[in-house]
Amino acid sequence: VSDRNTFTSWTTDATHGLATSRNMATPEVEQRVAAAGAALANYFSRLFEERGGALGDDLLSVLIAAEEEGGDRLSENELLVQSIGLLIAGFETTIGLIGNGLTELIRHPDEIAKLRERPELIESAVEECLRFAGPIAMTVRVLQDDVEFGGIPIPRDAQVFAVLAAANRDPEQFEDPERFDVKRYAREPRPSAHFSFGGGTHHCLGAHLARMESQVAIGNLVQRFDRLALVNERTEWGRSLFRVPARVPVTFRARRR
Repeated sequence: VSDRNTFTSWTTDATHGLATSRNMATPEVEQRVAAAGAALANYFSRLFEERGGALGDDLLSVLIAAEEEGGDRLSENELLVQSIGLLIAGFETTIGLIGNGLTELIRHPDEIAKLRERPELIESAVEECLRFAGPIAMTVRVLQDDVEFGGIPIPRDAQVFAVLAAANRDPEQFEDPERFDVKRYAREPRPSAHFSFGGGTHHCLGAHLARMESQVAIGNLVQRFDRLALVNERTEWGRSLFRVPARVPVTFRARRR
């Protein structure tokens, strides 16, 4: 917890590596990416050394002790790559989900009122936050076969940008897709699944953790405080390539119990 602010800076800068791979980054951004990568590598290297032979029940210890069939273990470089990837994927995106979700709830006071009246709607509310304002607007995929989309042929091995935000508001999949509705995923029949966690072999490994963290954070904020209001109606976006606000300043009043 004490390293939270440091993690925020590192992960924000490190995600600019995605831009670097597409030759979109400025020299200044490239320097920040390199510095963040080196800082993260040094941080985790120290943690691995501290554990040494005294492994615990934490995730890093599990990675260190993990063995494949045949007795192979992760190399030091593989441990670093996996640890940094897990931190970025499970930290930056969840910040975005909580920040975006809280913003949309404040913008829709009737929906907050429904959630306060029925706290059990928090699971549905978080799913709607993921659909309506997820932290990842698009992703890149490589085609395994030749396909035709909208009458346009696309060859195998081509890189395509999958715009998840558009898919999540597809009127053929979602009724009234432009409406933010905390009850949407509590109804039967259950609506189509959103694409914010990907799908198939690319489905987000940390989906369950992200849901749990967001349900706890958003649920507690909504139930413990009222008169929630945005200080700035216009969202100030961070440097991250993910859809993550730099900050969400709000005013509030503690609710009387």
